[in-house]
Amino acid sequence: MKRIALVIALAVCAVSFVSTTALAKGGKKKQQAGGAVAGTLAVTANADGKATAITITDKSGKVYNVDMTGFTQDVTALNGKPVKAKGEVKEVDGKTVLTVLGDISAAPEKKAGKRKNKPAAQ
Repeated sequence: MKRIALVIALAVCAVSFVSTTALAKGGKKKQQAGGAVAGTLAVTANADGKATAITITDKSGKVYNVDMTGFTQDVTALNGKPVKAKGEVKEVDGKTVLTVLGDISAAPEKKAGKRKNKPAAQ
């Protein structure tokens, strides 16, 4: 029984050491795969109307800079509108960068419906 406890303790220490060492060598946070971002889109365009920078700002005010490398979707019609995007989120030089996987799409508008009031329980 003591040997099993010792082996488990050593295994836990080894895993902790390896993960701490790997994090220290990289110095960067791991990227989050498959994250979804929702917020308001802002497009910065050049004189020709071609997008040079795209950001999505979520409700909390966090700004996601869209990685323009290989991004070809024309999103100028979505400028200033609520959108959704799926992709990989990572920190680069102190900025939050979103590499879009697929397309940026318009967020569905919420329907303004009547609230159903439930009668009070008596």
